[in-house]
Amino acid sequence: TFGGTENDFGRSVIQTSDGGYLIGGITGSFGAGSNDIWLIKTDEFGIEDWNQTYGYSGEDNCYSVHQTVDDGYIIGGYTNSIGAGNNDFWLIKTDSSGNETWSNTYGGVGGEYSYCVQQTSDNGYIMSGYTDSYGAGNYDFWLVKTDISGNEEWNQTYGGTSSDKARWVIEANNGFFVIGYTDPSATYVYDLFLVKADASGNEEWTKTIGDGGSDYGYCIDQTTDQGFFISGYTNSFGAGGYDFWQIKLDSEFEVDFSASPTYGYYPGLEVQFTDESLGNDLCWFWDFQNDGTYDSFEQNPQFTYTEVGTYDVKLKITSNTKVDSLIKNDYIEVVYVPPAPPTNVQLTMSGDDAVITWSEVDTTMAGTPITVDYYVIRYSEDSLEESLFYYLWSTVDTTFTHERVGMFSEQMLYLVESFIGTREELETYIEMNPVINEQRKVFHKH
Repeated sequence: TFGGTENDFGRSVIQTSDGGYLIGGITGSFGAGSNDIWLIKTDEFGIEDWNQTYGYSGEDNCYSVHQTVDDGYIIGGYTNSIGAGNNDFWLIKTDSSGNETWSNTYGGVGGEYSYCVQQTSDNGYIMSGYTDSYGAGNYDFWLVKTDISGNEEWNQTYGGTSSDKARWVIEANNGFFVIGYTDPSATYVYDLFLVKADASGNEEWTKTIGDGGSDYGYCIDQTTDQGFFISGYTNSFGAGGYDFWQIKLDSEFEVDFSASPTYGYYPGLEVQFTDESLGNDLCWFWDFQNDGTYDSFEQNPQFTYTEVGTYDVKLKITSNTKVDSLIKNDYIEVVYVPPAPPTNVQLTMSGDDAVITWSEVDTTMAGTPITVDYYVIRYSEDSLEESLFYYLWSTVDTTFTHERVGMFSEQMLYLVESFIGTREELETYIEMNPVINEQRKVFHKH
């Protein structure tokens, strides 16, 4: 045992890399205040190597300790000795001998209570607990993410208008899983509450478990089959009163994917697809045009689109008896290369005929020569926004003669456009787009 003449509580223990143990808790027997955080380091037989207290004149609480990648230690808890409000999250970093190297508090003018800290894959830290300074309700789940030096990177709240209290957090599946409990009807009857957040803390989904009584989640960990194990206590189930409660959840199973690029040019847009699904022992069925035919069964395939159009993409995944599918509508868009406008446009009068000439347009995209399919001549006496037009189906002849126009008009505005595409697409384009890629000329009759 370890302690003095007052109350001393151990709340977290880990085995350290040297085979010994580290105990984190609070002490009323030693330190500076009413309760201080207390670390005790022992050897493999439980013989004390050293102990350290951390705190000031108020109440300082420790609920979670871990060894860090530099063989020091990280302490997570809360304090009302320092910080902005009633209680604040408190994160303390020590060296391998328990000497404090830095500490930071996080919170607002209300109360924040942290019960878990973990070192993350980027060597920063994630803290979980609850807050009434921020969020939607009485208390909300609160995550605080820091860098390796304890500088806050982001924080997020989760919950409704009643009371939601987080206890434990782990990093898994490219994000975070937070366990606690919620009072959904504000009747002080709690359900276990699980939140999945992405790597930036954005909520992805939530799950409640309960059955009429009060049910609490206190700890979560990922299992070797990529599922999850939750511990807590319940009076909805069991033999009576409150019973210890264990829950095993399946691994996450959800289809998702991304692609790059999702927009590009005819005649051949090569797209890399990346599977971002969750689950084990997956099989993949890709339909790149959502036409009912599977085009690939690889996890991360490439596909080349050879026709202009907008395409839906479907991915189906299976794992044993599980099936999930996702269609992303209008996901890939293949368009014609925007052609350069005609150049060297000239207008001359031959009697009453207007003769317009220009230089042929060629465009190159990604090393592939792209030749203009059509030229369009728009003309109007007043405004080209509501013009008449001629199609020039041959792009070899870059001359247009508007016969006898001088006999009937005092002036005429002309516009020459280049276009790549089919005749049907050209007609649709002209109806919807008054002016692009053009050179204007106007004559005035003298």
